[in-house]
Amino acid sequence: EPTASRVWVYGQATVPEDIFIDIDIEHSDPSSLWIGLEPPTGQGPVTLWDGATMEGPLPTRFVDRAIYRDDAVNGMYRLLIQNVGGRGEGTVGAFTLTVTSRWD
Repeated sequence: EPTASRVWVYGQATVPEDIFIDIDIEHSDPSSLWIGLEPPTGQGPVTLWDGATMEGPLPTRFVDRAIYRDDAVNGMYRLLIQNVGGRGEGTVGAFTLTVTSRWD
């Protein structure tokens, strides 16, 4: 099961514009990690990083490009991190979630 961290967003307008996740994560084998963001809308998590298919170093900033533009912005988001490959060890430090929105 993925490790989950919750963040509440409130006071935003009705339509999501941008979602940025800045994360301090260190792992000896990023190719075994999966990182996702579950929005408050009830849709499944959006994949931010899939080490099995992505190359390069693990980024410190992720941009959620798969947000539904007609869904709610306010509510609980969950950052999900899973060592799918079961390889390596790591730690997750602090992370921030930045959400911008507009009125419909």
